[in-house]
Amino acid sequence: MERYAVLWQEGGAAPVTGRLDFGARSLTLHGGPRGAEVRVEIPYTDICAAERCRAAIGPLRAIRLDSRTRGSM
Repeated sequence: MERYAVLWQEGGAAPVTGRLDFGARSLTLHGGPRGAEVRVEIPYTDICAAERCRAAIGPLRAIRLDSRTRGSM
């Protein structure tokens, strides 16, 4: 399994720091503060699009991920 440090944001929610795991059938985002950790699993078959975008989260460049069930991230 491949793992990467990431910062992600869903809609207008606060950014979340954590990690991205690439599994056999899905990618999973893990992160958040202690006691309030979140886990977001997105099956590859649910991903509609992924693209680099000019938007940024803080000082970082972003990749927008479109999911059929979660919308844009």
